[in-house]
Amino acid sequence: GLGGAGGKGRAAAIRRGPMMRNEDTEGYAGEGRRALVALGLAPIFAIATTWTIVPLALNKDVRANSWYKERFASGMEGMSRYEVGIEGVKRDLFSVVDSGDKVLDLGAGLAPNLRFLPSDIDYTAVEPNTFMHPSIETQMSKTLKEGTSQQILQSISEVPSSSLDIVISTLVLCSVDSQPLMLDEVNRVLKPGGMLLFLEHVAAEDQGYPTPYKAFDWDKGFYRWAQQAMTPLQVALADGCHPARDTVKEISTVFPQTFFKRFTVPDLWGQGSQWLSFFPIGPQVAGIAVKGKSKYAGQFAEVQFKFCAPQARGGGGKG
Repeated sequence: GLGGAGGKGRAAAIRRGPMMRNEDTEGYAGEGRRALVALGLAPIFAIATTWTIVPLALNKDVRANSWYKERFASGMEGMSRYEVGIEGVKRDLFSVVDSGDKVLDLGAGLAPNLRFLPSDIDYTAVEPNTFMHPSIETQMSKTLKEGTSQQILQSISEVPSSSLDIVISTLVLCSVDSQPLMLDEVNRVLKPGGMLLFLEHVAAEDQGYPTPYKAFDWDKGFYRWAQQAMTPLQVALADGCHPARDTVKEISTVFPQTFFKRFTVPDLWGQGSQWLSFFPIGPQVAGIAVKGKSKYAGQFAEVQFKFCAPQARGGGGKG
């Protein structure tokens, strides 16, 4: 009777254990939700903090300090893989440079372009980072003949007007304060018929927005958006480098005769699957912009048709 019922009741109570109160259950559930939210927001806050603090910490004034310039100059040695891959493009592009030409290498860096140029040119390197000057001097002594004019300047403003046959710009226009102002300076120092030879990384081609009425390249679209998002951090870490500029548009505005081609690295040397290794500077353009009528006739026409003519902009005519 009662003893049996009591025994069963006590056994059931033992099996069930103590009853959990509603407020305890809600407390545990609340802690779980908070942990889940924190887990989701943590990377967002980390990225946002990085995108905010790093550009503030490495602003333009800080980047002007010698310690930053020295580290940036040292980091340029890491571009050797790029230089090997881009060699064919540079050989084609610089084939219009003639012996005896007066050449300005804008933002010369460590002077990787010198080995593609004739040894008897008059060569001026414009490089504001003085920590790169020893490397430029070494390359000049190894590459250029004795008796040629060789100099290193810190600003293109020091160059006389209408004094140059060629201005070379490779991975430079991304980091100048104002592309229109710099291109006006390039136009000023070139002789009539002189040429700007450019090789620059640019924004991936604009895909617009996905619609049911046109094909949309999601890879290119994502790459362009990612370049734009990366800009503040890239500017801070790479001495003012803007990865998403429309450089061809700016060049074509100053030089109506602009011929160019687009390509992507490392697709160029058959490693498209490794595109992330060169993010955000994968999309690039190389070409020739002429001040007035070019003096290079057949030689320029050969390069134009082999290298640039399929995507001619502006005047579009032969030099």
